[in-house]
Amino acid sequence: MNRFGPFFLLVLGMVLFTVTASAQRNFTEEADDAFNMKRYHEAVELYQNAYSRVTNVVERQRILFQIAESYRLTNSIRRAEYAYMRALRANYADPIIHLRYGQILMMQEKYEDALEQFTAYNDSVPDDPRGQVGMESCRVAPGWMENPTRYEVEANRRINDPDSDFAPMYADRNYQTVVFASTRSDATGSVDPNTGQRFSDLFLIERDARGNWSRAELLDKDGIINTGENVGAVAFDRRFNTMYYTRCGKARGEKVTCKIYETRKRGRTWSDPEMLELGPDTFTYGHPTLSSDERTIIFASDMDGGEGGIDLWMATRRSANRPFGEPENLGAVINTPGDEMYPYLRDDNTLYFSSNGHVGMGGLDIFVSRKEGEEWGEPENMRYPINSPMDDFGITFNMDQRFLQDNEAEEIGFITTNRRGGRGDDDLWHFRLPQVVFTLSGVVRDESNLQPLAQVTVVKEGTDGSTVQTRTGEDGSYHFNRNQMSANTTYTLATTKSEYYDGGGTETTVGREESTDLVLNINMEPIPEEPIPLPEIRFDLAKYDLLDEYRDSLNGLIETLENNPRLVIELAAHTDFRASVAFNDTLSLKRAQSIVDYLVEQDIERGRLRPRGYGERRPRKLDRDYTVDGHTFAQGTHLTRAYIEGLRSHGRREAAHQLNRRVTFEILRNDYVPEEDRMVEVDTAVFAGIELNPDDNIQEMYVQDGNYIIPLIVNQRRVNALVAPSAEAIFISFDKAMEFLRQGIINVNNFAQGAEAIREDGSIVENAEFTVEQIRVADRELNNVRMVVLYDQGPDIIIGNTGLLQFGTFSVDTDNNRIIFDVDEPEVEEEEYRD
Repeated sequence: MNRFGPFFLLVLGMVLFTVTASAQRNFTEEADDAFNMKRYHEAVELYQNAYSRVTNVVERQRILFQIAESYRLTNSIRRAEYAYMRALRANYADPIIHLRYGQILMMQEKYEDALEQFTAYNDSVPDDPRGQVGMESCRVAPGWMENPTRYEVEANRRINDPDSDFAPMYADRNYQTVVFASTRSDATGSVDPNTGQRFSDLFLIERDARGNWSRAELLDKDGIINTGENVGAVAFDRRFNTMYYTRCGKARGEKVTCKIYETRKRGRTWSDPEMLELGPDTFTYGHPTLSSDERTIIFASDMDGGEGGIDLWMATRRSANRPFGEPENLGAVINTPGDEMYPYLRDDNTLYFSSNGHVGMGGLDIFVSRKEGEEWGEPENMRYPINSPMDDFGITFNMDQRFLQDNEAEEIGFITTNRRGGRGDDDLWHFRLPQVVFTLSGVVRDESNLQPLAQVTVVKEGTDGSTVQTRTGEDGSYHFNRNQMSANTTYTLATTKSEYYDGGGTETTVGREESTDLVLNINMEPIPEEPIPLPEIRFDLAKYDLLDEYRDSLNGLIETLENNPRLVIELAAHTDFRASVAFNDTLSLKRAQSIVDYLVEQDIERGRLRPRGYGERRPRKLDRDYTVDGHTFAQGTHLTRAYIEGLRSHGRREAAHQLNRRVTFEILRNDYVPEEDRMVEVDTAVFAGIELNPDDNIQEMYVQDGNYIIPLIVNQRRVNALVAPSAEAIFISFDKAMEFLRQGIINVNNFAQGAEAIREDGSIVENAEFTVEQIRVADRELNNVRMVVLYDQGPDIIIGNTGLLQFGTFSVDTDNNRIIFDVDEPEVEEEEYRD
């Protein structure tokens, strides 16, 4: 059927012909009158009859063009193409034929042929922008079809009829009901001579629990809304109690106009419609859409003062029960010399509409414009597959967020289109914009042997502020699911495991428009068991000041420490044996301390650095071949006093002494908690002063409301614990346990009850028991620690004497508010105590 009707059929074509001679008028008058009254089906037959009787060449050319126009305006695309071609071959002179013929060719994807017609029109009428728009459309449309957007579209044969079904609109708060216009045989009116189909009525469909749509039924069977005239293109208020719709007259032989009516739901029926006063009766008004407060209406009209054919207009009112004021044209950004219609406000700042005047794919295309301040922004073509070479219009959206989530979609709704693949003329097509979802997984391996690493802590931090933690399985794999990944976000992964340097990598979803299972494999370098020599660092004789020229030798160590903020290292300085033991011990310690001081100046926390002076007491055992000043020493050589004194060459002895004079670093552990992570989460103002010294057997406490509070490190996370001496287990609050669960610090495998510890809503059952990998207090560390979840617990964690004794025997210094763990003297080699 005609795209601009039944509501705008009457607008077009009124200036497309001129009667030429009174004698010829006797043969064409009836056809021209039918065309004038928009009875295009009737006009075609009359023009064909007149053509055989007319002898005037110019009039015959005009009749051929009028036949083509009648076919175009009834959407008979192929017949229109043939008719325009005949008129061109007959040398019809008006350049408008190139524009119309090009538009028809576009609708059949004949873009190269259409480009020739638009070019010819532009050459003849360079001031009319429609030629340039047509040319640009022919250039871009093929590319849009080759590179479709993420939208999915599908015809629904259950809904549609062989006749026209168009202009759908959701009609209830749950978005289970859709109202649309149709000319199907169930419509109450007679046949519309303008279209050859029945006058359109409003119909209703409902979706059942299985998601299937019901058979269409008349919205109104009482003749209140469906009056036998063309009705359609509806809008509802936000409560879906008031409906605004378009109704057109049908008087034969008169100019028919369309108006917008308002009606309210009255139980199962509707109130008597009231026409909205929007302007002079001589113009057409239709296709309403309203703002959320019902104080603004946008509609389509052929009023004077517009940009071309049918324009979009806006009117406002002071309140929902007041009349609308004088309409304003939406302006040249939205409107064109072509036609704009079927507006839809998805929200007050997002306007969808259809147009054949902007750059498009053919026929009517759907556009979206977003409000920028008080003005509407440049319309964006929604491209293929929402649009097609044929007519696409009447978009509506399902705004039920739960429904969208259940269907894994960002958008769902309906459009009207007459593209191939439908059931009839105009059909309702369903569209869906699937969610772009991401997952991130990978395998963490040992860099030296590429074997998978189990129980690696993997922390994912996003530029959106999110942080999620998990651990690798026995196969070294980790996984972050779709709920833990977001679009347009860059993620940094950090991996930690004892006896390994920290690892990590970066992955991003920025710019990705398709759902993707991202993979990021990470290799972790094992920490060497033996001390690692630093590049050569020399000191002046008997001096310990770090010379400027050797500071660059520490850059590699600084980078390692910056990239691994949890490492604690020993910096050891060694001398040769050509001085007293005491002197060498003191000198080497001062040299190690000077390096520590420099590293602290480079923002390495002092708590991570342990200076040690071994003097001459650890002669070097070579881990590879070394050559110094031309003297080579084989791997495995032990540079003891006896070995060096047995060397015959003075130069060789000096080279051996030089190898013994060295600075090394050894990684003591990789569980240091940086100062920035030591902030107390509860009562921060007074509790932040408590220090957490990983190498100190003394733990400070804070007294609050008569209770002692200490900081614990639970799986690398700082948590405050209330000390309750009588507590027989380590208890954790429900909120903190849920936080651990959501952040991936624990998972279902940590619970003693397994999956039974988690309810269907994802919450943890009371008294559930789970095991955390590690808890640390002061310098004490405990692995595989059991915790019990309590619902009504206020503090994050409660720990008693039983729990503290798991870390070792202790005493409480109440005068200084601290816990002192007993120190077990470590077994060490005797020579380490010589200094």
